[in-house]
Amino acid sequence: MNAPLAAGTSAGDALIAYVDALTQGRYDATPPAANDPLGLAILRLGARLAEQAREDTDRIVGACIDSAEASVGVVHAVAAARDLEARTAGAASAVAELAASGNRVREGGRRAAEAAAVANEQAEAGVRQLRASARSVATLADGVTAAAGRVDALAAASEQIDAIVGSIEAIARQTRLLALNATIEAARAGEAGKGFAVVASEVKNLAQQTAAATDDIRSRIDGLRSEMAAIVAVMGDGARGAAEGRAAIDGLGREIEALGRGIADVSRQMAEIAGEIDSQGVASDRLAGDIAALAGLGADNRAGIEAVADALDHLEGRIGPALQALAGRHFPDQVVRLAKADHALWKKRLAAMATGRAKLSERELTDHHSCRLGRWYYGDQSAAWRGDATFRALEKPHAAVHDHGREAARAMAAGRPRDALAALDRLTSASGEVLQLLERMAPEGRPTGRN
Repeated sequence: MNAPLAAGTSAGDALIAYVDALTQGRYDATPPAANDPLGLAILRLGARLAEQAREDTDRIVGACIDSAEASVGVVHAVAAARDLEARTAGAASAVAELAASGNRVREGGRRAAEAAAVANEQAEAGVRQLRASARSVATLADGVTAAAGRVDALAAASEQIDAIVGSIEAIARQTRLLALNATIEAARAGEAGKGFAVVASEVKNLAQQTAAATDDIRSRIDGLRSEMAAIVAVMGDGARGAAEGRAAIDGLGREIEALGRGIADVSRQMAEIAGEIDSQGVASDRLAGDIAALAGLGADNRAGIEAVADALDHLEGRIGPALQALAGRHFPDQVVRLAKADHALWKKRLAAMATGRAKLSERELTDHHSCRLGRWYYGDQSAAWRGDATFRALEKPHAAVHDHGREAARAMAAGRPRDALAALDRLTSASGEVLQLLERMAPEGRPTGRN
């Protein structure tokens, strides 16, 4: 805003008043008319002081903007470092679980290998027992076969006995007939044939006894034949059963031998698995070491980021007094330029809040009417800009910056840092638009008149 000099003064008084305004930092004072060398030099000095104030302000504003942008970068770096730490901790836990699982699998594999070895030994013992059983069954089958042969021989002998009994029966019949004839002849001989009759009677008795004996023998031989037939049948069944048992034992032996080979293969595979698990354990240990190194690197990175944030805070501490000093110098576009600095520092405070380096409640954040830019925008000082298109375009992104700032503060207060970071990103986008518009307004410090 131009500060008019006192009316009605002489040229010298006007120059003195102008110099006083310059010494007070009012570089926006209207320069008096001057034609003499001293007056022209004073006017050049005023113009140079105003230009120097602009340059100093631009440097400070640039530092503020760079600091704010760096702070936003620090926010993302801190978030990435924290995420890396969390992921590293999760990976370390997963590797520890993997190692523990590997140890359990290794122990289980060892027990399985031992069990497989025992099973293999038992299978081999079973095969040996089956082979012994097969030999016993073979011996039994041979004995049954031999016994069957003896029974067959006994049957043949019984046939021979039966033939002999038949001969004895024939002799007994002849003897009875002879005894009958002798009895008849003895009766004819009378008294002289009594002795012969006694002999005939004895011969008859002998024939009868012989017939009874042959009947008994034949009956016994028939019973013996029946028993031998049954024995032969049983022995045949036994021989077939022995043969079938031997075949079954042989088949079972082959199956157990195959099972033993399978168990041996499993044992070898378990040994290979144990070797792989050991290799995996070595790899897990190496991975755990790499993760630990990565965690250390993440901690170093975070420490470096914190150092950068400290440096930015230190820079802000130096920028603040410089801005206060520049605020005492007045030049045409001062408000627009200082608004850029205020805007950048406000964003930096929000970035510090998002990293937990500063606490900032929603109540502490002004709305877009109360900040320096808002007071100028909605105050009388901006009346000349009201018809400018760039000026009118400034309101919406400026309001969005403050809205997103309060949104970030609410998210941090609620313990939602990710949401706060997202709100800060939206704020940064709107902030970039505000700075571009202010940059378009700053060079001339006055409205262009474009609608």
